[in-house]
Amino acid sequence: NTAYVNIITGESITFGSSMNAPYSVPGSPWVFGPLAEEPTAMAVADLRTMDTRPLAEVGGANFPPNAGMIMSEPAEDGTVAVMFAGVPSYSAPGKLLLLGDSFADARWITLPEPFTSVSEVSLSPNGTYAVVTSSADNAQGALSHRYGLIDITNDSVIAVFPEITTIGEPSTAWSWIRGGQALAYLDG
Repeated sequence: NTAYVNIITGESITFGSSMNAPYSVPGSPWVFGPLAEEPTAMAVADLRTMDTRPLAEVGGANFPPNAGMIMSEPAEDGTVAVMFAGVPSYSAPGKLLLLGDSFADARWITLPEPFTSVSEVSLSPNGTYAVVTSSADNAQGALSHRYGLIDITNDSVIAVFPEITTIGEPSTAWSWIRGGQALAYLDG
C-alpha cells in the first residue's frame, strides 16, 4: 500500500497495490489508483483537498486497477490530461480525460483519427492546447509517429503533422516554446 499524508492537517489517503498504481506525475495534485479498502475499482484523489472519489463518479467511466495510464505534466493551473491504455474495451465519454482545479472541472474530449492509439500527451503551460503522439509499427519494423495539436477549449484539431518514421521509440520530440504559444517538433 502507498499512503499520502497532508503534513498540515494530518489527513491521509491509502492506495492499494496494483501493477501501475498509484499513479501520478511530479507537480500534479491528482493521484490515480485502487483504494486500499476498495482494490477492484479505480479511484482518483485530489491531494489539495485530500478528497477521493471513484473514477466512475468523476469521469463517467470505470477502468480496472491494472489499466495503463498516460498522464501529462500539469499545466500552470494544475490541469492534467489522462488517457487509459491496455484495456481491451471500455466505454468512456471520450478518449482523453481533462482534470482541472477540482472534481467538478472534469471532462472528456474526443481525439480524431489517427490518434486512437496515443503514446504521449502534453498540455501547453496555459492549459489551452494538447499535443498528442500516435505511434504504430510499419511493415519494415520501424515505428511511425504522428503529432497532433488540439485546442482543448473547444476540442478542435489545429494541426496534424506529417508521419515520421524512426528506428526505435523516440524520446519526446517536441517542446512548448514562447510560453506555450508555439510548438517546436522533430521532423524526422
